[in-house]
Amino acid sequence: MVMVMLVVILTCFVIIHKQGIHRHVLQLKETQHHYARELLQTRIEVQDQALNWASREFHDNVGQVLGMIRMTLLDGLEEAPRHKLIAQVKDCASRLHHCLIDMADLSHSLNSDRVAHIGLVEALEQEAAHVRSLHRMHCSLTCSPQLPELSTAQELMIFRIVQEGLNNIMRHAQATHAAVSVKSQEDGTLILRITDNGKGMDAEAMNHPQGIGITNMRTRAHMMHGSLTIHSEMGKGTTLKIILNPLNHGNSPHPHRFGR
Repeated sequence: MVMVMLVVILTCFVIIHKQGIHRHVLQLKETQHHYARELLQTRIEVQDQALNWASREFHDNVGQVLGMIRMTLLDGLEEAPRHKLIAQVKDCASRLHHCLIDMADLSHSLNSDRVAHIGLVEALEQEAAHVRSLHRMHCSLTCSPQLPELSTAQELMIFRIVQEGLNNIMRHAQATHAAVSVKSQEDGTLILRITDNGKGMDAEAMNHPQGIGITNMRTRAHMMHGSLTIHSEMGKGTTLKIILNPLNHGNSPHPHRFGR
């Protein structure tokens, strides 16, 4: 009887152990699938943001510049002194030169892998420049000289968090200034801050932030084993703080340093 009981107990233990392993494997696969879906959604959102920016840029900048060049050339077809025609042609050439630069920037911004290609810091610098040029709001970027290693996927998610944060500021904060800082601590902890001088958020908005994109930002921070906190006072602006633990910086494939 004792031997039979031992065999039964051992068999039950083996079965329970195998079931536990099976559940763990299923949970791991589900986590991986969720991460892959979230990463794909992040890529789509970054591309959509780039398309929206390109559309506004074509309408507000490139289109207006080309229209002004056309008017200048048509005006130059009328009888006018030679020196005036030369000045008009030089002006058109200068405007076309800047227009070509803007078109090149647009082409690069529409590259779906531009964050991986140019690095996170340069991508954030371009995003800050877009905010300044299109929304007439001062936007600054500060980065530590030496930053820890992150995978391409993590860089993309951090970039999207910054995009979402800046979008929230432009849509809701009524701010005149936004600041993004990426700092590395001595222990390797990465701290990202997005700050504005806008109207701030009340307690209800911070406790129920689904309507302003903070839920997605917090979800992506958690997927990188990090945390997101909000500090805000009415009339004194808002600060989003994301902390990434140094032990989790390199846990995604193909890590590389920020920048080129």
